[in-house]
Amino acid sequence: MGGTECGAYRTGLGVYAIGRLAGAEADALSAHLGGCPQCRDELDRLRGVAELLARSARQWNAAAPQHSGG
Repeated sequence: MGGTECGAYRTGLGVYAIGRLAGAEADALSAHLGGCPQCRDELDRLRGVAELLARSARQWNAAAPQHSGG
C-alpha cells in the first residue's frame, strides 16, 4: 500500500497510538495497518513519542512541589 491512500489513515494514527480511536475508524485503520508497513512504522514511532511524553509527565508530576489549596 502506501502513497495517497494512506493519507486518510495517517490522520488517525496519533489517536490510534494512544488507544483513543474507536469503532469503525479503529477497525478500518487496523485493517489498513495489516497491509501497510509504512503506516505501521509511523505508528511505532508515534507510540514511542506517546510513551516518552507519558513518562515525562509522570516524572514532572513526581518532582513538582505539592501545593496545599487554601
